[in-house]
Amino acid sequence: MEFNHINDCWKTIREYDEQGKTYDELLELTESFPRWSGNWDIEPNEYNNCRVINSYYEEQYENWNQDIEDTDIPWPLPREEEE
Repeated sequence: MEFNHINDCWKTIREYDEQGKTYDELLELTESFPRWSGNWDIEPNEYNNCRVINSYYEEQYENWNQDIEDTDIPWPLPREEEE
């Protein structure tokens, strides 16, 4: 896959979500993204599905920002019980 713009990365994440890919496949995908696209993390959301977080530095504003999107891809571990 070729990623020329950050929107290409997000589009592919959405396609993986629609195709019913797994956490491991999603993780492998985000690890393949080019370095210029920022840092990619995956964590569980409140529905125990994967939340994708893209952190990047904006030089113009000299600060870090995040874009976050929830998927329907199941988180691979059981949700921790709240006390």
